[in-house]
Amino acid sequence: MVIQGEDSRSIGQKWNTGQRSIQKGEQLKSCGLKMMEKGQKMVAEGQKNVEKGDQSIMQGKLLKQQSEHEYRQKFPDQKLLPVDEIPATQTSAR
Repeated sequence: MVIQGEDSRSIGQKWNTGQRSIQKGEQLKSCGLKMMEKGQKMVAEGQKNVEKGDQSIMQGKLLKQQSEHEYRQKFPDQKLLPVDEIPATQTSAR
């Protein structure tokens, strides 16, 4: 009968260990799901920022192209210089 008591205790300990493992697993899974949700929101936000950045780049390129065209029409004899090469006397003081 003593052996039966030890077996019962051993089975009970295994059951308790299993129950704790299940609880820990459920907590980890819940935490993981929350992290994935946050991650998906961050990815979506990042994608929006990339799209806004692309739009800004395209607008900038278009404005640059338009201004170069306008400059060539108004000043056909002058060479276009990059902004950092324009002498200070030619830039407007702000």
